[in-house]
Amino acid sequence: MFTSSLTELNASNVSGNAVMSLDTDTQMLELDLNLFNLEPNQDHVFHIHGTFDGSDNPTDATTPTLANDTDGDGFIELAEGAETYGPVIVPLGVLNTATGMVVFNETYNLGDSNTFAAGFDASDLMPLNFREIVIHGRTVADGPGQGTDGEVDGTGGYKAVLPVAAGEIVGVIPEPSSFVLAGSALVGLLLGAWGRRGRTRGWSAPTPSALPARNAPCRERHTNLTQLLISRARRRLSRALNKG
Repeated sequence: MFTSSLTELNASNVSGNAVMSLDTDTQMLELDLNLFNLEPNQDHVFHIHGTFDGSDNPTDATTPTLANDTDGDGFIELAEGAETYGPVIVPLGVLNTATGMVVFNETYNLGDSNTFAAGFDASDLMPLNFREIVIHGRTVADGPGQGTDGEVDGTGGYKAVLPVAAGEIVGVIPEPSSFVLAGSALVGLLLGAWGRRGRTRGWSAPTPSALPARNAPCRERHTNLTQLLISRARRRLSRALNKG
């Protein structure tokens, strides 16, 4: 599981969050995206971007700041932002909303070459926690950027490629307590099933509190079994999370 917290670029007031689930067996990537304050009734392209070193090895993409505004026009334009988040690896789609708010869900087949921008494939997307989601599109007034290169060049209007929000993709690491809760739930199910089997044969599974003091070794074995089941549940949950 991966998440991304998207924050505004270029004073757009756009914000949002994304949750991504990667199935390495089926090569499917599911994206749930929520966005707020997009410019209404305009097309907003959005992508996964990524950076590479001189040997084409993946590097950790980051969100640009005004320090990347090299032409001094007050905007982080497409090429300026690409210095920190890199080129497009996966075009995710086009958003258009009458309200400025978007709730979006899509699943992408990483085994399909059409999922990727030209020259890229699934290997370029990994590791996913090195990549960045970028949202584009905003109207700019006449004047800013006059005499400079880039999309903000002094002419007003809607700039479809101007970045308006970005967020680094990060892996989700569950709190230790979640392992304990999941393990305890599994133990409860197993012990419940044990008790049900016992009742069909005319007896029920003993609980530690029901055991007399003289049966302390039996109580200890019961406790050890519980700990073993919790440990196994933790390992299974950990493998499932690492796989996702």
